Amino acid sequence: MGTISTGIFCRPGRSVSRRANSGLLSLQTKVASIPALIHVTQCLGIDADYVVFGHVNRLGPLPGDDEADWEGADGKPRIVNTGSWIYEPLLVQDVTPPHPYWPGGAAILDDDADPEPVGLLDTMPASALQ
Repeated sequence: MGTISTGIFCRPGRSVSRRANSGLLSLQTKVASIPALIHVTQCLGIDADYVVFGHVNRLGPLPGDDEADWEGADGKPRIVNTGSWIYEPLLVQDVTPPHPYWPGGAAILDDDADPEPVGLLDTMPASALQ
């Protein structure tokens, strides 16, 4: 059985002051967050096939994502992000899982397979997560 890596679980204690948009956050992940992580990995001299991280709220890559958005220019490293453990209604209002911003993201790490992003809370209704 593989290891499961997750982000940190916490419940927000404050209201969100501005409306977030999952489309804009996905664009930020694509054009800023992933390239920055790849750059840091390369500057540190890390030669890895995969880098698993949990900094941004979007789980991925998921089916339908462009794999090229999740990897370095030469195909390495490939990035896997565990997503968020915070239920944020501004990101998941009126959606059903699986969804890139649904809380409970993780990555299954197995020596004999590529890391696999998974939604551990995808069977939970929003009412149980609020």
